Amino acid sequence: MTGCWLWTDHLVKGYGQFRVAPGLQVPAHVWAYEQKYGPVPDGLVLDHEVCDTRRCCNPDHVKPKTRGANTLRTDIGLSAINARKTHCKRGHPFSGDNLGTKIDATGRRQRQCRTCMRLHYRNYRLRKKDRR
Repeated sequence: MTGCWLWTDHLVKGYGQFRVAPGLQVPAHVWAYEQKYGPVPDGLVLDHEVCDTRRCCNPDHVKPKTRGANTLRTDIGLSAINARKTHCKRGHPFSGDNLGTKIDATGRRQRQCRTCMRLHYRNYRLRKKDRR
């Protein structure tokens, strides 16, 4: 009814996979897409945009997207959840001059609320001054 071609063999993280050569496994939806449309464009991944079914290998149900666009479309995963936030936990907007970024210990870029960071540093300096 949905037009999905559900993979019934080996799954990896919910995606159909099969071996094309010793030590080389291919996602079923990628293989099907490439058979019909050619290689996935460089820098893009296939997004199950039509059906959101990982097991589906119908090439008409996937579309090339950037990894970021694919991640943002999901309802799960911290990256997608945090990217959709428009305000910090104290209600300040993540926009304009109030939006800062920092690189965390893993090398990922994180958005920061500049208002909260100013308050944090001001309180830190006051605590440090009180200790003297």
